[in-house]
Amino acid sequence: MPLAGRLVFFLLKILCDSRKGGRFWHFYRKGRTKQVGFLDTYAAMIDGLLYLYQANFTEIWLTEADQRLKTAAREFAD
Repeated sequence: MPLAGRLVFFLLKILCDSRKGGRFWHFYRKGRTKQVGFLDTYAAMIDGLLYLYQANFTEIWLTEADQRLKTAAREFAD
């Protein structure tokens, strides 16, 4: 798997908290996460996932982007 794909899997594993409905953490250092992600954290991750999808048309990237978009809409709806 290309480096970009491995990095995204790492980010999804470390920064995405499945216990809290898929929320992102904004900060990771020395094995610890802090600060719940901001809207721009979600936007950057979704953007990166869409670029990966466009690069190799692997559907998992599109599915992950869709899930992150739904989580962001739920968390930041006013």
